[in-house]
Amino acid sequence: MANQYTFSVQQVQVAPNNGNGTFGSAYELQSTKTVTTAQKLVSDRSQGNTKITALAAQTISYDLSLDTAGFDFSALSIFMNDPATSSNTGQVWTVPNQLMPYFGLVAQAFPEAGDVLWFWPRCKITGDFSYKLEFGKIIVPQFKCEAIEDENLGFIVRVYERPGGGSITFPPVVS
Repeated sequence: MANQYTFSVQQVQVAPNNGNGTFGSAYELQSTKTVTTAQKLVSDRSQGNTKITALAAQTISYDLSLDTAGFDFSALSIFMNDPATSSNTGQVWTVPNQLMPYFGLVAQAFPEAGDVLWFWPRCKITGDFSYKLEFGKIIVPQFKCEAIEDENLGFIVRVYERPGGGSITFPPVVS
């Protein structure tokens, strides 16, 4: 699939990271509009005698931000580790003062043929989680998280090109 031009995020799934290389039940984020990612590096250089003599750089994490239309208690329970409670009058979600859990995230996009999957196994909400409520507009929660290396799996992100495409499994499996 060389020189494919990936077009349009198609599906995003999240699942609790169990901390041992396995994941809880995956949940699809409905109507994900954007997934933005940025590779973060730590770097340094050696300088002397009026020139740079060496460079060093290493990937340490990825920043992620998502815009996903709607207000989804199931996704929030994965991100915040606090499920909504149900009653005969509906659901209630309360945000306590607690630590955020780790979760995995898979994003699928379609190139000209097949699909491309990005898999970050160890993410955590580390930035703002915002909602914009406007008259006549769909609520679009935006959140920021950071992905670091999952020591059980040995990577920060894995990208899969699948010539045949298909449905997402969590974690992704490519044969």
